[in-house]
Amino acid sequence: AVALDAGSAPTYTAWARMEGELGDREEQGRILQDGLDASPKNRYLWLDIGVWEEQHGRGAAVAREHLRTGAELNPRDGSLRQALALLEARQGNAQRARAWFKKAVVADAYHIPSWLSWGVFEWRRGDEQRARELFRRGLLGNAKREGAARILHAWGALEWRSAGNVTVAREFFKAALRIDSRSMTLWDTWLALEMDTGDQSGVAEVSAARTQTRSEAAMASEDLRLQSLLAPTLVEAGGAEAPAADSVLQRLVVWAASQSRAANDAGALDKRIALAVQPIAAGVAAGIGEHLSGGSGSA
Repeated sequence: AVALDAGSAPTYTAWARMEGELGDREEQGRILQDGLDASPKNRYLWLDIGVWEEQHGRGAAVAREHLRTGAELNPRDGSLRQALALLEARQGNAQRARAWFKKAVVADAYHIPSWLSWGVFEWRRGDEQRARELFRRGLLGNAKREGAARILHAWGALEWRSAGNVTVAREFFKAALRIDSRSMTLWDTWLALEMDTGDQSGVAEVSAARTQTRSEAAMASEDLRLQSLLAPTLVEAGGAEAPAADSVLQRLVVWAASQSRAANDAGALDKRIALAVQPIAAGVAAGIGEHLSGGSGSA
């Protein structure tokens, strides 16, 4: 792919990530540098090489230099400035982190990860009111975007873990799930809240809804897999009768879905689910802020 298009930044980033997953960090860095040589303004390459330098290369100072260069070349990009803010946060430079968070949201007021990261940063430093304000501003203009669920999730966790506002937290979780109903992390956090309060009816209700959502998601995935596997065979067999093949496919998918439902009959929630989410009740705040200790969290 690089031979066909030497300036293809997505090819370099995908290749570098593959090498990283295979454990060859040196080769990963070399590929990212080659990508920058071929596409010197690409924001994703600057972001990836900045993260690579901090985690596997020459450290925070070089990472900071790369990220700053990328930010200067991309004045409307929020992700590079967010990455700089998170780097400074990890280095313990709170004022520098705040300055870069502010630059990130000025560069791109709709960059949800920046608002989320900044809010969590202030929450972790004990300024809950400031965190609420940042979450609120992050939702302005973003309320209907899928990423808004992450802000609502974090805000709900703040109300629960730091302020004890369980009723308010539930409303935030409900609002988040209306945007992203298939997020198991959201369901797990809400379930942990109900377990933490000892509300057995709440545990049962959320558990049942979570199980149903998970089953529906699995069925949808299975439907898509069946379509991809069966459609070519059925159309090929049907020749000129492709519409009939589509009808056969639909019946097969419906049958498979019915079998999946039978196999996944939820009934009461399996006790294993409750056991699996118990640790979340104690660690959800740290879990939501995990991105501050590694990775940029960029969308």
